[in-house]
Amino acid sequence: MPDFFTFQRIRKRRQQQGVANRRLSRPPKWLHPLNVEREYQRHLLRYANAISSAVRRIIIPELPQLVDAVAADRPDRADVFNWAIEVEDLVESTVIALEPDFDAAIALVEPFAYKVSEFNQAQWSKIMRSVLGVDVFVSEPWLEPVVASWRRENVKLIKNISDKALDDIEGSVQRGLRSGQRHEELAKTIQKSTGYTKVRSKIIARDQISKLNGNLTHLRQQDLGIQSYQWQTSLDERVRPSHASNEGEEFNWNDSPDTGHPGEDVLCRCTASPVFASSTGLATL
Repeated sequence: MPDFFTFQRIRKRRQQQGVANRRLSRPPKWLHPLNVEREYQRHLLRYANAISSAVRRIIIPELPQLVDAVAADRPDRADVFNWAIEVEDLVESTVIALEPDFDAAIALVEPFAYKVSEFNQAQWSKIMRSVLGVDVFVSEPWLEPVVASWRRENVKLIKNISDKALDDIEGSVQRGLRSGQRHEELAKTIQKSTGYTKVRSKIIARDQISKLNGNLTHLRQQDLGIQSYQWQTSLDERVRPSHASNEGEEFNWNDSPDTGHPGEDVLCRCTASPVFASSTGLATL
C-alpha cells in the first residue's frame, strides 16, 4: 500500500516548485536495461567459454586412449582398463578445474542485480520528473530481499550451466564408447555440447535481467500506489504475437493478463508504463 505521507510530500514539493496546478503529462517510455543485459551476457559467456576450454584441455585429449581401451577390452583380458570409471574421473577433474571460474562468475551476480536496480530507479525518477514535475524519494525496505532472491536463483542457474554441460558430455562419451564411435566423432559431439552451453548462457542472461527489471518496475509502481500500467513492447520483429496484441493496452497490477506482467514471460523485453490517473492518491495531485 502507498504511504499517505508520500503523497503529502509530493504535493508539498510540487507547490514549492510551482507545478502544483500543472496537469499530469503522459509518461515517457520506460526503457529496457539493454546495456546491462549485454554486459551480463558477456559475463556468463566468459564462464561458458571457461567450460569449453576446460573440456578441451582435460577431456578431449584423452578420447583416443579411451577409444583404444574400449577396442582392446576383451573378456579374456586379465588387466581390463575400466574406461567407464575413467570418463567419470575426467568429468570430475573438469568440475574441480572450473571452481575458480565458477567463483568468479557468481561473485558478480549481486553487483549486476544492483546495476539493474539503479537503471530501473533512474527510469522511475525520469518518469516522476516528467509527469509530476518533481522527483520522488521513498524507502525501499523490500529491495534487499529481492536482490538476495535474484542472486540465489542466478547462482543456481550458473551452476546448472556447467552441471548440464558436463552431464551431457559424460553421457555422450559413455554412449559413444559403448557403440564404438571414433574419437574424432566424440570430439565433434562434445564441441556441439559446449556450443549449446554458450547459447544457453546468453538466454539465461537476457531472461534474468528482463525478469528482475520487470519485478522492480512492478514493486516500485505499487509501492507508490500505481494500480495499473500501459503495456509497451519493443516494437520490433522479436516481439511475440501475444505480447504485440497487448501493446498500448491497460492492465491492473493485481490482475495479471494471460501473458503475465511485462518481463515475466521468458525473454520478455516489454515494459510497464505507469497509469497515474488510475491511482486515487496520485490522481488528486
